[in-house]
Amino acid sequence: MKRFVALLIAVVLMCSLCVSGVAANVVRTSQKLMVDGSYVNCEIYNIDGSNYFKLRDLAYILNGTGSQFAVGYNAATRTVTVETGADYVPNGSELVIGEDKSALAVPSTQTIWIDGAPNSGLSAYNIGGNNFFKLRDLGNAVGFEVDYDAATATMLVESREAAPKPAPVAGAVDCRRVTAEGITADVLTVDVKNPAVRVETSMVNNTVAARDSFANIVAQSGGAYAVITGNFMNGDSEGNYPIGHVMRNSELLYIGSGYSSFGITEAGEVHVGRPSIRVRVKPLDRSYNMWTAIGLNLKEHEQAAQGCVLYTPAFGDRFTVTGSGSVMVVSGGKVAEYRTAAPEDVVWIPADGYVLWLSDMYMRDWVYDFQSPRVGERVELEYFLYQPDEEGFTLDGVTQIFSGGPRLVKDGAAELYQEPQFSGDRFTPTYAASRTAVGVTADGKLIFISTDCATIPQLRAFMLSLGCVDAINLDGGASTGFYCNGVTYRTPGRLLATCVQIYVD
Repeated sequence: MKRFVALLIAVVLMCSLCVSGVAANVVRTSQKLMVDGSYVNCEIYNIDGSNYFKLRDLAYILNGTGSQFAVGYNAATRTVTVETGADYVPNGSELVIGEDKSALAVPSTQTIWIDGAPNSGLSAYNIGGNNFFKLRDLGNAVGFEVDYDAATATMLVESREAAPKPAPVAGAVDCRRVTAEGITADVLTVDVKNPAVRVETSMVNNTVAARDSFANIVAQSGGAYAVITGNFMNGDSEGNYPIGHVMRNSELLYIGSGYSSFGITEAGEVHVGRPSIRVRVKPLDRSYNMWTAIGLNLKEHEQAAQGCVLYTPAFGDRFTVTGSGSVMVVSGGKVAEYRTAAPEDVVWIPADGYVLWLSDMYMRDWVYDFQSPRVGERVELEYFLYQPDEEGFTLDGVTQIFSGGPRLVKDGAAELYQEPQFSGDRFTPTYAASRTAVGVTADGKLIFISTDCATIPQLRAFMLSLGCVDAINLDGGASTGFYCNGVTYRTPGRLLATCVQIYVD
C-alpha cells in the first residue's frame, strides 16, 4: 500500500467545523479496526455511512509511529490544535468505551488548527462531549492510509514508518527514580554546560497570568525532552500571576523580588540568590534622566503602590490605568507618545514596544529634576539589580530566571530559615504533599525532582543526598507536573502558568 503524503494545509480564514444539517443516521458500529496489523478496540460511530473516531483515541493509537500527532485544546477560543509528528501526551480518557451516545451526536462547532493553520476540510461531530472525526478525513490531514476489508468488516489503518529518533548526547540528561531520606522521587539531572542542552523558562502563550493544561503545555513545547512545574502562582481571585521573577530567553516577563531564584546563563552557568531586579527606560541620545520602573507587568490595582510600572506585550495588548499619572508609549525603540492618563483610561501596548506608567507622585517626589520624555527620541530597556545580591547573583549573561521557595539548601548546608512568604500550613515541617524542587551540584549540574509525597524537611535532606549545594522548592501540590522523554509521570490537578522546559539537540 503506497505511503500517504500529507496534504498541505491552506492558510484560510478561521472557520468552525460544521456539517450541514443533523446526521440522518448515527449508530454505534460493530465494525472492527486494525492498525498496522493489530486489532484495536475503541469507540466507533457510523454516521451516514462513514466511520467516525474520537480524536484522542487515534492520537493514542498512532503514538510512536510516523503518523503520530499531538492534540491540544484552547477553551477560551474553542480551538482544537493538532501538531503532526509530535508526541501525544495521554490524559486517561483514551480507548474508554462507555454507553451508546448515538442520540447525542451533533455537528461540532469547534475550530481545528493543524500545524498552525486552520482546517475546514474535516467532518466532525460532538458526541457526548468528545469530538469524533471521519477516519478518511483524518488520514488525509495527518498522514496515514485507510482501507476497508468488506469480507471481515474491518477498517484497515496503516501508519507511516517512524523516523528514528536521535539518542540524547551522552551525559546531557539523566532521568531516574531514587529512594532516599524516606521519600521516592523522579530525579532529572541536566548538564547545562553541555552544548546540546537548552533550558527555558516558559509561560503559557508567553503571557503573564495565562494558563493551560499540562498536557497542552507539553504538546506545544516544541519537542521538549522534559517539562517541569515552575513558579508558584497567585490564586484565581488574584489572577494567577506568577510569584517571583520570570525571565525567558533574555526577556524579563515579570518582576517579583524577595524570592529565591535560579538564573541560567547562555554559557550554562547557574546563579542562585534573591536578586532585587528593576527595569529602566534609558535614553540613547543623552546621558541623564532614566525612568526606573519598580514593577513589571503587575496587576493593575498595584500601580499606585509601585508608583511606576512597565507593561510589555507579555501583559497583553492593553491595560487599565488605576491612578492619576502619565504614560510613555514606546514603539520600535522610540518614544511614540507621552501624555497624561486618568483612572479608567485604557492604554494599548504596542506589539513592538512597551508602555511605562508613571504616577504623579513618582514624577513629583521620586525623580529629582524630572524631565518629560521627548516624542521621537530613541530609548532602550535595561534590567539591573537595585542592590547587590548577598550571594553574588548577577544578571551578567543570564537568559532564564525562575523562582520558588522556601530555600532548601544554601552553600552546601540545610537552610532552616523559612521566608515569611512561605508560612502556610503546607510548608510546616510535618505537612506531606506532592513536591517539585530544583538544585545545583558543586560541578554545576541542575537537578530537578518530582515526588508524590514529601515534607519540606524530607525534601531538604533529599536534595542534600543528591549532592546539591543550593536548592529551592518550586510549586507543588495540585500544581505538580513532570514530563520526561515521552512519559508524563505526574499530571497537575489544575491549569498551570509557568514551567521549566529542557531541550536536548
